[in-house]
Amino acid sequence: MKDVKDRSSALHADALEKISSCGSASQAEDLRVHYLGKKGSISRELAALKDLSPDERKDVGLLATHVRASGEAALEKIRSRFELEEMNAALQ
Repeated sequence: MKDVKDRSSALHADALEKISSCGSASQAEDLRVHYLGKKGSISRELAALKDLSPDERKDVGLLATHVRASGEAALEKIRSRFELEEMNAALQ
C-alpha cells in the first residue's frame, strides 16, 4: 500500500508542477487529458483501487480523490487565467 500512496503523491506533485508551468490553453488541455482523461495517469490510479483490500482501498481512495480534485482545481484556475488573458488581448 505504501507503494501506491508514494506513486499517488509523486503523481500529484508532478501534475501540479506541470500545470502551474504550462504556457497556453492548449497545453493545459493536453495536461488535463494526460492526467485526468479516461486513460489518464490519475484515472489509472483510481482504477487500480479495485485490486486493493477494502481497508487499503479506503485510505488510498481518499488520497487519489484528493489528487484528482486538486488537479481539476489547478487546471480550472490556469484555464481561467488564459481565458482572461485572451479577453484582455481581444479588447486591446
